[in-house]
Amino acid sequence: GDITDNLFCRNEQLFLLSVGVNKNEPSVNLKLGLYILSAIGLAGVITFLLCIIPVFAGLRILLGIVSFCPLFVFFINIINHSILFRSTPQKPMRLKKEFADIPQNKTATVLTVMLESEKAVKKALKTVEEYYAGNFLENGVYVILADLCESTSVATKEDEKIISLLESGISELNKKSDNRFSVLLRSRQKRDNKYSGWERKRGAIEQLVHYITDNEDIFLLNVNGEILKDTKYICTLDADTIVPPESISRLLGVIA
Repeated sequence: GDITDNLFCRNEQLFLLSVGVNKNEPSVNLKLGLYILSAIGLAGVITFLLCIIPVFAGLRILLGIVSFCPLFVFFINIINHSILFRSTPQKPMRLKKEFADIPQNKTATVLTVMLESEKAVKKALKTVEEYYAGNFLENGVYVILADLCESTSVATKEDEKIISLLESGISELNKKSDNRFSVLLRSRQKRDNKYSGWERKRGAIEQLVHYITDNEDIFLLNVNGEILKDTKYICTLDADTIVPPESISRLLGVIA
C-alpha cells in the first residue's frame, strides 16, 4: 500500500478543528465580517420589534438599549453552535511509535509535584513508575520535578526524611528500569516572609529547561539528572493527571 499507510495511523480518535489559517486572507476576513454582521442583524431585528411594541416611548427606548447586547451575545452563541455542528474535525497526521520514538526525539515525562510529607513522596514514586509502565518510550526518561511545601523557614524537620526517601526510592526504580528515573528537588526561596519554590510550576519548568540546555544545576537534590541530556521534548504532568496507556507516545507521534 501507500507508504503513508505505514508511517501514519489514520484511525486514532485524535482531532484538531483547524490546522491554522492566515488571518489576512480575504476569504477569512469576509467570513469573519459575515459572522459578526449576522449576529448584529439578528439582534437588530429583534430589538426593532421590541421598540415598536405599543407602549409609551420611554419604555420602548429603554427596551431597545437594554436588549441589544444580550441579544447579540445570544445570537453569537447560536451561530457558534451551528458552525461547530456542521464542521467536520480534521485528523492530524501521526507517526507510529516506532518512527516517533527515536534517539533524536528523546522525551522526558515530568511529574511536577509538591511534597509535603513522606506519604506524598511514596505517591509520587508510584505515579512516575505508572507512567513508565503504561507509557514506556525506548528513548524516554521519567522525572519527578518536586517542590517542598511552603514554610516559615528555609528548612524543616521533615525535609531530611523526604530527601532520604526520594533518593532511596529513585535508586530502587532505576534498578528495575535500566536507569530511566531522575528526581530534581528545588530549594525554597524567601517570598513575602515565607519560603517556597520560586514561581511554583512555571518556575520549575523554566529551571528544568535551563538545566537541560545550559547544565544550570541549582537544585537542592539532583539524583541521576544526567539522563536528561539531549532531551528534545518535555511532557509535564500534574499528580492528578490521568494518563491513558500509550497516550504519550501518540502525542509524540503528532508533534515529532
